[in-house]
Amino acid sequence: MHIVSGDTLFARMIQIVLENAGYTQIIVSSKANRRYDLAVIDLDAFTEPPQADQYITFSRMQGRGADLIRPFRTDELVALAGERFGAPSHAHARRGNTDTPDSRREQFSAEIAVSEPDSITVNGVRIGLSPKEYRLFLVLLSNRGKAVSKDVLRSSVFDGCDGNNTEVYISYLRKKLEATGCRIATVHKKGYILL
Repeated sequence: MHIVSGDTLFARMIQIVLENAGYTQIIVSSKANRRYDLAVIDLDAFTEPPQADQYITFSRMQGRGADLIRPFRTDELVALAGERFGAPSHAHARRGNTDTPDSRREQFSAEIAVSEPDSITVNGVRIGLSPKEYRLFLVLLSNRGKAVSKDVLRSSVFDGCDGNNTEVYISYLRKKLEATGCRIATVHKKGYILL
């Protein structure tokens, strides 16, 4: 399955949602010049969307004929993927992999929905975010369970110019996440990790 979008952070978030639902072999791409078997396609990224045998489309704008309009809930995406692509256990069964969706949910107990560029919902609590906080959260979410270095955060969120912005915005996010059961830990000499 491919997620074809011009917004790589949002595409990565979709990838995580679908992986947590049990789908595997998901590739994020920005190329419209090929045909895909299964695809989740961002209609806003292309004048002519890529061709796919089975697909789900999303857009920010009404009237484009998209299946999902951003912001959309992650459970809507998973339900539509089940309808269009089949259940993960059929079309995309994990083979020889002990990292099942159930074990992943135990390790990361917080339910996170990222549906708008100005807010997230964690364990049912909606949290307003600034644009920089939102991008920082998406980078941490896309690497959930892994340490993300300050250099990666600088280049992804602050365009390489940082000063002490990374530490400041991590502090802002930590305060906003305090009451949700989700947290950001510091990993000595490695960076930050979303738990």
